[in-house]
Amino acid sequence: AACVPSPEIHGNLEPLWSIALGTGTLGGVVTDPSNDIIAAGSSFGTLTVGGRVFAAPPSKRGPASFAVKLNSSGTFQWQRWLSVSGKVDKIGMDAQGNIYVAGESYDDANSLYIAKLDPTGALLWRRGFQSNQAQNTILYEMAFAVAPTGGAAVIGSENGPETLVEAGPDAGPDMGFLVAVDAAGQTRYTKTYGAALFAGVGAGFDPAGNLFVAGQFSGNLDLGPALVAPAATAGFV
Repeated sequence: AACVPSPEIHGNLEPLWSIALGTGTLGGVVTDPSNDIIAAGSSFGTLTVGGRVFAAPPSKRGPASFAVKLNSSGTFQWQRWLSVSGKVDKIGMDAQGNIYVAGESYDDANSLYIAKLDPTGALLWRRGFQSNQAQNTILYEMAFAVAPTGGAAVIGSENGPETLVEAGPDAGPDMGFLVAVDAAGQTRYTKTYGAALFAGVGAGFDPAGNLFVAGQFSGNLDLGPALVAPAATAGFV
């Protein structure tokens, strides 16, 4: 839905238009330099965008992930399936208008994926980060950032008996991970953090490409200098 501030009532937003999107969940929206809107999410069976109906591709299990573009007036522009069964958790855009999404794939054992689409919605690449055992890892509490020049990073937590991105210390439930890829989808960095009750709450790149992350943890957290939570949980930057 689109809203504008009402000149008569300070602080209120007056709806301009709204549109229903399918039978599933949305992971987020971004706007491009033309103020067009790209929404990404997942849908079961078919995706309905206004009066248009799109049949989902065959799925091993779970919903199918999608991206939809509308102009600033809510008029349909395009729809794309991301060729993955699962959910979209985050969406972002680089300075060139390329679209990045991150989420959880259900195609095999649950895994993290990052995908990149060009401004027309064409899928440029999709990278998966599979668990090192054929068991499910539950991913959640993720923060996502897209670099202005391209590339993306995800910081979050995984809850499972295996490690998502590399062999590392296992703190049990809710251990942390960080994944970064460049504009071509090549891995720049993967790391797990042996801290319990880990959560990623924010991430962002500066113009030079440095990544800043924030979150919370309990126990000990090794981010270079080791941190010790002064209480049951603590924040970090």
